[in-house]
Amino acid sequence: MVVQFLSSHLCFPRAQFGQWVSAGAPAENAFLTLESPPPLGFEACGVATDDTFCFHKSESLGRERLRRLDAAFERHGVPKNAEKDATLASAMIALGCQLTARPPAAEPVSSKLVPLFGALLDVFLAGKASPPGLNRALVGLEQWFCLLTRAMFSVFDSTYAFVRRECADQIQFLPDKARAELVLAAFLMPLLGADLGREFLPAITACDASPAFGFGVSCTKCSKGASRVTL
Repeated sequence: MVVQFLSSHLCFPRAQFGQWVSAGAPAENAFLTLESPPPLGFEACGVATDDTFCFHKSESLGRERLRRLDAAFERHGVPKNAEKDATLASAMIALGCQLTARPPAAEPVSSKLVPLFGALLDVFLAGKASPPGLNRALVGLEQWFCLLTRAMFSVFDSTYAFVRRECADQIQFLPDKARAELVLAAFLMPLLGADLGREFLPAITACDASPAFGFGVSCTKCSKGASRVTL
């Protein structure tokens, strides 16, 4: 897989989608959206706020598509951020993650993960924080990375109760359970990552929780094709 990453603070998702289509790409089955199954062709394009990232399995196709995309951007006056631009590379940084083609994987970028590790340990040792400060500076970023390995969400419980406290602007002592959760999250950081080359699970699962009945999971077997469509 070869990839290109484009970024500009003046690009908007709707405009970027239009440039992708005007570059000759098949919009219906090559654009990454929550409403469509993941693309299975030779190319894909995704947009997140002001970032455009493209994936190509064929270098020649990627080079031609990116040439057309650059021309479409220039034709419509859409600038690129040269510092974040990567062309036909085997790795790139997008959405705070390091994306690699060999092996196909997504992991938190070290420039964000290392400070987060230190901050979690610092709060653990201090034993106190303001609820909104902990929520913004630590839990928010940690939860973003937990999306790569969703089982990591199970680490937090008392921490969530702490960040919802009233008198939020005051520094408060952390409960022992919350401190334990933070240090556990710090030392489980090597597990934060996703294998983008794994097969689809031949099953469909759904889960939900309630304060009265706890946590429930439903599961049914199906083909990998059906699993992909319902992702």
